[in-house]
Amino acid sequence: MIRPDDGDFSLFYPIFPELSNKEIDTAMWLYLRFLPKNIATLRGIRTDSVQKQLGSIMEKLQVHSKVELEAVIARRVLIFALCPGALVKI
Repeated sequence: MIRPDDGDFSLFYPIFPELSNKEIDTAMWLYLRFLPKNIATLRGIRTDSVQKQLGSIMEKLQVHSKVELEAVIARRVLIFALCPGALVKI
């Protein structure tokens, strides 16, 4: 599926095929250690909307905690940085 280039982290969209563009942007801001309230301010949305997105992201990536979520994001970013073609097999 080809997605339009309309987000802050569009380079990383292929890393997370199961997430929407907005969810990927939220996940990457979280990976950069931004708090949900800061992500909401940057994106111009409410904090509870960011919390709902994080819950949806965690459900789609099948993780149960914020620490696990950050680990999954870090792993995929590292694999993408080292060998972009390897993500096809994840």
